[in-house]
Amino acid sequence: METRTVVYLSLLSVYVFFAIASTILFYCHRNDTGIRHRGVQLTVISAIVNIPLTVILMVWTPMNTPIPGWVILWALSLLVPTWVLLSFSRFLRLVFLYRVSEAKLLAAERGHGGLGSYSMSGTRRSTGSRGDLVVPSGKETFESRTVQTNHSSLMMEPEEDATPEELLQRNWFHRNRKRVTARLYMQTVAIFMSLHVVATGVVSVVYATVVPGTLDVPIRERSYSLIPLEVLCMIWYGMLLFFLREQTKVRDAHGIHLECKVWLPISAALYSTFLITSWAVPEGNAGADPSLLPPALYAAVHFMCGHCVFVVWPAVRAARHHWRRARLHRQPSRYDQERRSFDVLLGDPRRFAKFKAFCVIDFSVENALFLERYRRFKDLVNIGNQTGTNFSATSGAGRIIEKSVAFLVGSSIAAPTTPTTPTYTGPGNPLDEPRDTHSFADTTYQSQMRLSDEALKELKAIYATFMAPDAEFEVNLTSNCRQAVADRIRDGDAAADTLDEAHREIHQLVYQSTYPRYLNYKNEKRVSSKSAGSVAGSTVRNSQVVGI
Repeated sequence: METRTVVYLSLLSVYVFFAIASTILFYCHRNDTGIRHRGVQLTVISAIVNIPLTVILMVWTPMNTPIPGWVILWALSLLVPTWVLLSFSRFLRLVFLYRVSEAKLLAAERGHGGLGSYSMSGTRRSTGSRGDLVVPSGKETFESRTVQTNHSSLMMEPEEDATPEELLQRNWFHRNRKRVTARLYMQTVAIFMSLHVVATGVVSVVYATVVPGTLDVPIRERSYSLIPLEVLCMIWYGMLLFFLREQTKVRDAHGIHLECKVWLPISAALYSTFLITSWAVPEGNAGADPSLLPPALYAAVHFMCGHCVFVVWPAVRAARHHWRRARLHRQPSRYDQERRSFDVLLGDPRRFAKFKAFCVIDFSVENALFLERYRRFKDLVNIGNQTGTNFSATSGAGRIIEKSVAFLVGSSIAAPTTPTTPTYTGPGNPLDEPRDTHSFADTTYQSQMRLSDEALKELKAIYATFMAPDAEFEVNLTSNCRQAVADRIRDGDAAADTLDEAHREIHQLVYQSTYPRYLNYKNEKRVSSKSAGSVAGSTVRNSQVVGI
């Protein structure tokens, strides 16, 4: 066995083991938010296709293995387009996710009685002429400068008589959000693959008729039987470059857009090298001269790099994220400090506005809108409490309950206030769940407090907007929590604490998933702003528009 063959075989064995291990790691983190947004099914199938494809390319001309031409023709015609189209689907999925998230916040800010019309403190924010959020410039506005949106692409102008739900229904991406699934991508790939099957079948019939026996012997990279495959692959890559124009307007906090930017120049360079070495180099030298790298080797490296970008990198990012969160839980002081920082952010209208803008590129803007709407509901409850519109202040039964609870807890119940954001015990809490700081008496009072008409209307609107099945801004809640809220509204048992459990779940979800990426995003932008500041100087405008 030649030395070069031994080296190639060793590298191929290492890569196959590495590809299988990294694919398993990717699948093990399938519940990670960033992994889910990449499409677990699409990525795993492309990783599985990548392994036999790379093996065939490596054992073809690099090892001079005598494989019949028809095997090479059909294997490449089926595997190469499948991998390319599945990778193409990832980029289309990114554009779709971003446009849906963008439409949600835009509709919330522009709609009549919009979801985002009020700040976390209940006061209305100032807006620009087009409904954009106006944030004073300064050191803390670097987040807003990278979250830019093309308003014309959404075709949603400000309308005073349109609700957020109506605006969303005018957006094509949002209307088709449940149709464009991984299954649809797979069906589309299958349709395009049928073109390759037909083209390959025609080539096989032509060769069997015109030059019989040609495909029964080994073929080289510059074989004319591979021209249809190369032409169709160039068409797919051309379409990818065309859609890259759309991707220049898209950003995400999960690194998917960065993968596209990294992969395209690598892919273009290696694929061009493959074509040049296949057709520009004389056939007698290509793959035969040990001093020249075979063209198929460039194609194999092309797909190896693709696996590293699309599978290994996301899997490592997810593993690092979970490792950092686990390490943070083992450091109570840092854990508590981060909790307090997150609660301060939720209570600061200006900081929360920038966080909400970040949620657009995190594809979780509905969670931020729910937290904002929940605070608005609590403000209405608090106003009703101050005006005396509650159960305990207006009924004899309420006074009896107050006295009973006061006797049990050993103190009288003063007029309670709306509970503030719960404090958290950090690693000391084995379930890693928030614990309310208000007393048992306050909790009982909240459960018995009768809502004002405005607060009850707001509660029903929150359920219809965020919690009802197929809601336009549906958030990720457990079925038990969702059903409990629906039952209390239906039974007329709605009170001030009806949404507390739902708020706890979303609060915990945002803290554990979105907030860490927001901190990383801030740190990255702070570093880039410092480096850019040394060149740009201190020319900063008096105000900065967050274009969402």
